[in-house]
Amino acid sequence: MVFSLFKQQSTSKTYVFSDIHGCINEFNLLFESLPLDKNSKLVFMGDYIDRGPDSAAVVSRIIEISKQYSTIALMGNHEKMFLEFLRDSNSDEASLFVINGGTATLASYSKNHEGYQIPEEHIAFYESLKLYHVDKDYIFVHAGVPNVPIDQFKTHADPSDFLWIRETFFESHFNWKKLIIHGHTPISQCFISKRRINIDTGCVYGNKLTTLELPDQKIYQVKKVFPTEQTFYTLKGSARRSERFSIDLPVMLQMHEGIAMCKAIDFSELGTMFMYDSLDEPLVLNINDEVEGMIGIEDKDMAPFKGVIRRIQKNRQAIFYGLEFTKTPFEFSNDSSID
Repeated sequence: MVFSLFKQQSTSKTYVFSDIHGCINEFNLLFESLPLDKNSKLVFMGDYIDRGPDSAAVVSRIIEISKQYSTIALMGNHEKMFLEFLRDSNSDEASLFVINGGTATLASYSKNHEGYQIPEEHIAFYESLKLYHVDKDYIFVHAGVPNVPIDQFKTHADPSDFLWIRETFFESHFNWKKLIIHGHTPISQCFISKRRINIDTGCVYGNKLTTLELPDQKIYQVKKVFPTEQTFYTLKGSARRSERFSIDLPVMLQMHEGIAMCKAIDFSELGTMFMYDSLDEPLVLNINDEVEGMIGIEDKDMAPFKGVIRRIQKNRQAIFYGLEFTKTPFEFSNDSSID
């Protein structure tokens, strides 16, 4: 599958999208409201999937659109995590996929709870995604760019910067000599300055989905139509409300004495099993104790949680705690304020 580069025509308009996150209803409404013509160019800047109700439908729609219009499709951190999950479900990136709404994507690819199957056309789409696109006026990227000249992006930049970067990019005074268009960090209204434009207006969190028209910087938006409800990935015949996934991620548990560092060993949308192996410094937790903390990798997406200890096991190396969520990472993300 080939996603064509732009044909340079002075009269054409460019329409930019980011962070659709499975919100197919809002995406269709927004797309149908645009004044497109045969010369229109489209840029999609990643995070098509996860958290929202139908990631598979969003990808199918973008593939369909790419056959009608000149289209650039870029990678977001969620597509990168998904690819890593498909390649190695035990990797750090795969674990991040699971805790950051990835099971909603798996559910969208599952028919009759018989496991997920990704169409070859979708795999080709994910694998075709680029980290960034540069034209004569703009840099298009999911999250932002590092402090190096554009001609050094390929050789002197960490690829994860284009997918995950936030504060160091926002606070930078580096001159890239082009206007940077990005998403990734949800805000209540588009941020527009002479240096960068952020168009992630947090649709999946209940706010709006945005398209930016260039060069006029005109904004098109639709409000969230339906609340984003948590989607569980389950298998036929399973007694579980949600399948568990083996993961290996740090857990920062908030204790009266400070932060206790633990490690998650499995995860579902309903809870996690984590271990504490510093037995020389006892972690005092009992059945029915309420706890809260963060799970994930620093400098990437760490997910907050609150829960209750439901199970305790111990061996010579570690203590294992079964935690039932009372407030999940999903719920935190959907009721958090968007700055």
